Amino acid sequence: MLALVVLTGLTCARRRSHEDLEPVHVLLPATGSTSPCAADDEIRPTLACAALVPIATEMGIEPDGAVLHRRYRLPTSLGEGRFVIEPRIRFASRAAWRMLPPSVTRLSPGQDIEVSLPLPPDAPAGPVDVNVRTRPIPAAVQTTETAPLAIGRGAILRVGIAMDQVGGDSDASPAEFRLLARSPAGERELIRAILDPADPGAHKWHDYRLDLDALAGASARFVFSTHVVPRPGQAEPFSFPLWGAPEILEPRPRGDERNLVLVSVDTLRADHVGAYGCELPTTPVLDRLAREGVLFEQAVSAYPSTPASHMTMMTGVYPAVHGVVGPLDALPNGIPTLAELLAAHGYQTAAVTEDAMLVAAAGFQRGIRYYRENKGTSIWDASGQVDVTFAAGLRWLEQHRREKFFLFLHTYQVHEPYSPPPAFNLFTTYQENGTEHPITQQTPLAIRARHAYAGEVRYVDSEIGRLLEGIAALGEADRTLVVITSDHGEEFYEHGWKAHDESLYDEVLRVPLIMWGPGLVPAGVRVPLQVSLVDLAPTLLDLLDLPVPSTMQGISLVPLLENPTAPTFANHVAFSELDKKKQPYLLGARAGGLKWIFPEVPGRQPEVYDLRTDPGEHRNIATAELLARGEALIAQYRSTSTAARDRLAGKAGPVPSPPVLDERTMEKLRALGYIQ
Repeated sequence: MLALVVLTGLTCARRRSHEDLEPVHVLLPATGSTSPCAADDEIRPTLACAALVPIATEMGIEPDGAVLHRRYRLPTSLGEGRFVIEPRIRFASRAAWRMLPPSVTRLSPGQDIEVSLPLPPDAPAGPVDVNVRTRPIPAAVQTTETAPLAIGRGAILRVGIAMDQVGGDSDASPAEFRLLARSPAGERELIRAILDPADPGAHKWHDYRLDLDALAGASARFVFSTHVVPRPGQAEPFSFPLWGAPEILEPRPRGDERNLVLVSVDTLRADHVGAYGCELPTTPVLDRLAREGVLFEQAVSAYPSTPASHMTMMTGVYPAVHGVVGPLDALPNGIPTLAELLAAHGYQTAAVTEDAMLVAAAGFQRGIRYYRENKGTSIWDASGQVDVTFAAGLRWLEQHRREKFFLFLHTYQVHEPYSPPPAFNLFTTYQENGTEHPITQQTPLAIRARHAYAGEVRYVDSEIGRLLEGIAALGEADRTLVVITSDHGEEFYEHGWKAHDESLYDEVLRVPLIMWGPGLVPAGVRVPLQVSLVDLAPTLLDLLDLPVPSTMQGISLVPLLENPTAPTFANHVAFSELDKKKQPYLLGARAGGLKWIFPEVPGRQPEVYDLRTDPGEHRNIATAELLARGEALIAQYRSTSTAARDRLAGKAGPVPSPPVLDERTMEKLRALGYIQ
């Protein structure tokens, strides 16, 4: 059963093309039960999202019979009420978790939970791992009423409804959604709909765009309510209904304000882009953007892995301060994100990411009203899906055309495994000593991997071209700033490793950074001076004429657009780090053409390279004098990072809890090798 009914006299009207809509009222309470929640991998800020609470994880339990009986204590932070208990089991540390039948129970704080876990008939012999989580069941009737809001001419109300995907969906009940507008003229019913969790379509967002012209000039309250509809014979029905991202928009003068599209091609090293000197024809589209915009020749990542580098991009803060180096870390509350800052200035915000590494609950979703995580057709598929990701971004843009927007797109397409579509598997030969050789299974792995990787780059470049064509078709090209970059590069055995997240050499730190925006950034500018991805967020805010918060450690690069060799940037220092439990903690600094790498482990020597004469970092020129210069820079980094963390500790309140990951995200991260 899936019923969607709009009962309202407020019809949708055509907007005049010169008018742009801007959010004026976000219909979420300042406090209370509001949090991001997902429907069909699309996360939105919602009313009454049921929190997923971890209860216990046990490893290596030896079964004694066909049923495991376990006892766990309910966290005292949870109040008294009814709960859905969701148990999972697995038979090896890297195997997929299996969902077991959920149960519904009534519990009090601190009460023990008795969980019976029947082992599947095909369960292998040996120890098992158990994970148990719970969701508090919301009240059968939920109502949220806004304060009186002044409704202007041309206002619209936008909201989505969905049913939260819960392990006990087979027992969950339908829910009726109602949205009322109360004004001095009376009460209007804007939405009445019923969603049934037994229908797969109920777990996707169903969007409404309601014209409020009939209320223009009046003051109105909006009442969001849900009511559980019991199934026949249900004594205690329950349901998990969601209202997603409710807001009111009104026409506002646009002026010269620009949109922003930020594209991160995960794992794309700079020297595989034609404009950066790649000998293979990998990037005709990016090369054109570089000719028509600004290219930074020496852009450096702050961390050679996905979560840490992207969080630095989004906050203008180094990893030593924001602390998000893995998918289970969380951004401190006192650090604003780029999306939050843009949303506060009337931007509609959206993101489409791939393969689970940019976990929404780690802080990446903050400030973003539409956050889609494309996890692939299979949880074990980590090959990227740039076509799907960019197409989803374009669909969102079409829905928000003539609105001021920020869209972030992140694709894992270039990441290993390197398997370009046949039409882009173009680089099947290589040169050695002036002779062309076919690439076969006998070709050295480094050569095979590089050329397959180059094919992936060519494929992504083609999709970037399609993205730009889509933006132009929507009429937004002339007022949109497009930025293309990457979080880190990739090693192909230049220093003994393959992939990334193992070292601080330039093959993993140097990334492309290209900005294109007709009339906003100059054409044909190449900036030879060193910059860092920590500088990206303050630069984008500056380009959009928005204030840069004092929390940001990066600096605006806008002066370099007019003077690419500005003397004040000549000694700009870029820091990088790598902190892995199985590898030495590495700190790196770059300044004045020199690069230092300091390992935090006895027995491994520090390294110094002159990048002007040794860009491949093959000759360690460490001397006492050079090491002293590098140590002074590292001391500066540690001092400023400590001071920044201390300021945060005094202002930010409690440290956020680690994100609780959904089952598919956990499996994706395990497939990629990031968690056990």
